[in-house]
Amino acid sequence: MRRILLFGVSLCVACSATANEESTASQSLPIIGGVADSDAQAHDSVVFLMIGNGGGCTGSLIAPNLVLTARHCVSNVIVQGIDCDPYGGSSQAAHVGNNLTASNISVFTGWAPSMCPKAAPAHGKQIFANDANKLLCNNDIALILLDQAVAGAEPMKLRVNYSAQIGEKVMAIGYGLTNQNNQNSAGRRFRRANIPVVTAGMDLNYYTSAMEFVLGQSTCQGDSGGPVVAMDTGAILGITSRGGDCNTGFQTFTMVNKHMDLINKALAAAGATAVEEGNAVPTPTPPKANGQGPCAVGAECKGYYCMQGKYCTGFCNPSMCPIDMVCLSTTIDIMGSPTTQPVPICQPIPTGDACVTCRVNECQSWYEWCDQNADCWKILQCVDSCGTVECRDACPAKYPKGQEDYEVLRKCTCESSCGSSCNAQCGVPTPVVPDAGAGGSAGAGGEGGSGGDGVAGDPGAAGDGNPAVDQPVDSGSGGGCSTSRSSGVAGFGMISLLAAMIASRRRAR
Repeated sequence: MRRILLFGVSLCVACSATANEESTASQSLPIIGGVADSDAQAHDSVVFLMIGNGGGCTGSLIAPNLVLTARHCVSNVIVQGIDCDPYGGSSQAAHVGNNLTASNISVFTGWAPSMCPKAAPAHGKQIFANDANKLLCNNDIALILLDQAVAGAEPMKLRVNYSAQIGEKVMAIGYGLTNQNNQNSAGRRFRRANIPVVTAGMDLNYYTSAMEFVLGQSTCQGDSGGPVVAMDTGAILGITSRGGDCNTGFQTFTMVNKHMDLINKALAAAGATAVEEGNAVPTPTPPKANGQGPCAVGAECKGYYCMQGKYCTGFCNPSMCPIDMVCLSTTIDIMGSPTTQPVPICQPIPTGDACVTCRVNECQSWYEWCDQNADCWKILQCVDSCGTVECRDACPAKYPKGQEDYEVLRKCTCESSCGSSCNAQCGVPTPVVPDAGAGGSAGAGGEGGSGGDGVAGDPGAAGDGNPAVDQPVDSGSGGGCSTSRSSGVAGFGMISLLAAMIASRRRAR
């Protein structure tokens, strides 16, 4: 985690717009794909925050003497990358320590401010943050009461009564980097308009929680704390928090309306009240149940996950899925990156293989429990690949921890109507012709084999359906404070822990 770095601020002779000019060849826009915020439409109440002499963020004046910004901009950050799950929790005990000294924060206005601390129009006097919570998940928001009003400041509007809407067009504004590979600020404010909100609220596809929303390409380092405003009203919907690669990643923002108690407390200290957007609250769209579709993002679903745009679903334990669905392990995408190990999720009952279909219909709970037991699933794969009784009978001994669950499934299968269609388990197995390099099948919902040695009974390196394996995902830097996502172990009685299996993704803004 890092704030934007400043240069030329130690000597006021170097603190000028001229000193911060770049060569034309290296110029690119801090708000990725944006334009200079320096014309008649300029947002003069968006300000630059100099944090001591070593870092900077963006903020918004919501009163002449009150700045709204990100929590990580005004606190001592004590981790290198933050770990947040969709439930607002973290595997880390804390992300921030004490607040910074408010008087060491200087506020600058204009498109290209001089950034000399002594010449700043105002300095911090008091910081308002949720000090009882040291996590930034759902909580990356703070306010700075200033030692004096900023002359000519027109307070920005706030959306106070509802959240950002999926598909809504917004504008991002900030003083971010001119290039994500360059850690120095150009000290200029840029904006980008008509960015659609990708998702808002708890969403397992984008790994966001209830008080956050996501944009695509938009912000970069140094835009932290800056506002995202509604295109039609100019009201602030959210605060830039964290994200992925500036050019290609997704960016996460803290919702303003979810933190009005803190905002109103700071406004009272400033002797002001919120300038509200005033829009009518839109009629909410009911979330879709598991199996219903189509969907685009997980926030549209009761289970918070949208499977490939086809249907809503969610993480599961055995016996928890609705009729016509089964809890089986499968690979899913998180922010466009596939998990490297399957996770248990409700999905349609597989069709095509008569034995598999019958096993699910007649013995669904036992089939699901076997899927959740890595050794049981390996026994099942081994048995299904056998062509002789001797091969079949030898499989359980290879994976002793799965024997009990497998035997329950086998007994249920063979005593039901599945006996005739599941010869590998119940009768005389149909001889299997070895196919070198083909490997075995992972079964419905799992991963296919990655190549066995062609010997009968070798299931290859098929997905074992074991959710208790870390799942690393790619990393990158992006707008806001850095973040990572850590993996954990699933417990059948605690669905929330399944989210922790989604792999780590480190970011920086």
